[in-house]
Amino acid sequence: MWQGPSAHAADVVAHLGSRARWLRDPEVATVPVEAVGDRGIRDLVERVAGVLVTGVVDPAETARWAEAVESRPDLWDRRSSGPTVTVGAAWFAHAGVEPDPVVRARAYRDAAERGDAAVDVVAPGLHARLLDLTSRLLDAPVVRRPGWAGPGFVRFAPGADTDGDVHIDWIGLAAEDPAHLDRPCRSFVLMVRPGDEGGDLRLWPVGDGSDGPAVTTVPAPLEVRYPVGGLLVFDGHLLHQITALGGTTPRLTITWHAVRPRPDGPWELWF
Repeated sequence: MWQGPSAHAADVVAHLGSRARWLRDPEVATVPVEAVGDRGIRDLVERVAGVLVTGVVDPAETARWAEAVESRPDLWDRRSSGPTVTVGAAWFAHAGVEPDPVVRARAYRDAAERGDAAVDVVAPGLHARLLDLTSRLLDAPVVRRPGWAGPGFVRFAPGADTDGDVHIDWIGLAAEDPAHLDRPCRSFVLMVRPGDEGGDLRLWPVGDGSDGPAVTTVPAPLEVRYPVGGLLVFDGHLLHQITALGGTTPRLTITWHAVRPRPDGPWELWF
């Protein structure tokens, strides 16, 4: 498993070795939310690198959420290193600061209830709403992952002049069962407030997998600019990177993940 951060996709591909695979078509499809049909975006997200669903949330509502988050710094979880804070209990934040897996799991479970309550303060009813949205988009039953936190806000402060680490969203997949690393995984990022400059997503159609053509040369990434109220859905096994964030406005998103542990079971959602 890849453990160390890297600013270069080629380094991650080299580390993955034989598991570095071409997993998706090199395309990001854009679909207005009103055009999402009975099968959701299931077929698209299984074929292309990402699907940008526009118009998911009205800009007036995202502005209210941003104002609520900024007005309640007492609700911010500051476990993450650097300029990132969350409203909600993010597993990646716990994984980044606590090396002992038992202590880490206990701390996260203890924080999950408090984090969910904090999200409900700034955005009442958000968790149920996103659970229904995820089920609609994936055209499948979706439940909360037992014992895990629901979707949460991620606030990136500007100032860093370098891109983020190239990574795969597999943090948390194997926390209960190593076999989950090979299970279908989807990542969701809903733009509440973009930064002034940058803060976009760089997404490669390659990543960690056991199927698909082996990768010998890393392809050029796709650059995705999030519109306010737009939701990007992509395979969590794909390599991706947040570009450097400039200006003075913090970038604010709502982030969550879903894994399907069993082919005949529901997707399980967590943050």
